[in-house]
Amino acid sequence: MTAADTEHAERIAILETKVDALTASVDKLSTQVETLVALFQQAKGARWVLMVAAGLGGYLAGKGAMLSAWVGTVAR
Repeated sequence: MTAADTEHAERIAILETKVDALTASVDKLSTQVETLVALFQQAKGARWVLMVAAGLGGYLAGKGAMLSAWVGTVAR
């Protein structure tokens, strides 16, 4: 092997090491993204529950105010 061939072989070995490290990083990031997607899907469901609960609370508060006004007029 000539000096140029040895230099190319060393460069290729370095690149292979870097590619292996990048592959491991991408695999780790892929797992983290999947975890985040699952978390956002759960949050999406919780958002709907909170919206329904807020709407129901508003409805009941309005009916309670109307009923308390009606009870106040009946008691007089």
